[in-house]
Amino acid sequence: MNPRRDGPSTAPAVLSARDGGQRLSGAIATSKLRALTDEDTGASAPKISARVFTGDEKRVLHLVAQGRSGRELADGGFFPTEKSAVWSVAQLGRILSGGAYVRWSRIVHLAVSQQVLAIEPAPPLDLPTFQLDLLRAYAAGSSLEEYVHRSSGAVSRCEARELRYLLCHSLGASGSANAVYLGHLHGALDHDPAPPLLFGAISLPCPVPAGRVT
Repeated sequence: MNPRRDGPSTAPAVLSARDGGQRLSGAIATSKLRALTDEDTGASAPKISARVFTGDEKRVLHLVAQGRSGRELADGGFFPTEKSAVWSVAQLGRILSGGAYVRWSRIVHLAVSQQVLAIEPAPPLDLPTFQLDLLRAYAAGSSLEEYVHRSSGAVSRCEARELRYLLCHSLGASGSANAVYLGHLHGALDHDPAPPLLFGAISLPCPVPAGRVT
């Protein structure tokens, strides 16, 4: 691991942010830094114990569910840098997953399923079969590229991009993490930790193939 690229081997045990002039802080696990974005993932890590999330951490998770990126969290003053925002969200994901580095869409699914994030049910939404399948793949931690790969030729990259657009349009979502959150609100997703997929089960955490579709 390149320390300049991947950051220090340890980090402060406090997640900090600022919301409405209030400073946010909450204890998080100490681990090697791994830059994870909405479409990135990493290898599994040593298991860490589940614990009660603080109100500040729930606020950060809520922002992630709203589709905020690491850059937006930093630009909004919630974290000093994009890198620290991404790292902090990754650590929250590790706690939710039991130690694995997972994508932000998976983090949102786990946060809702474990009732860390509260939801206010919206009118039911009946998604077309393939849109629902892609939504479940996002909830399971898959990227669009992996979805294409697992279709074994049934869905092309071009078709997958169009499917992503249609899914986000149907839900009014800004991206995969926000789509998962809205999918829960509209009853399209339940709390199943491994949502059933048309193109086979997802092995978590998922390696990202080269040339991924973002």
